[in-house]
Amino acid sequence: MAVGGPRKDPRDPVVIMREAGFEPLEPYPGASTPWRSRHEACGREVTPRLGNISSGQGGCRFCAGTAPTGPTC
Repeated sequence: MAVGGPRKDPRDPVVIMREAGFEPLEPYPGASTPWRSRHEACGREVTPRLGNISSGQGGCRFCAGTAPTGPTC
């Protein structure tokens, strides 16, 4: 058995990410590890966690308006 027990969602992690609108850019790192992906809606590279995507949270801080906007000075 894997450390931490079996995944709650039996689907392939790549399928979950694609269904949520993200294209993974690297191999699956684990549910609680940031996963480098491209958000299909805006084309930006982001690092959502599969666990957050699976629980219904958004994964693009740019589209959510929470990304840093640049230097503040």
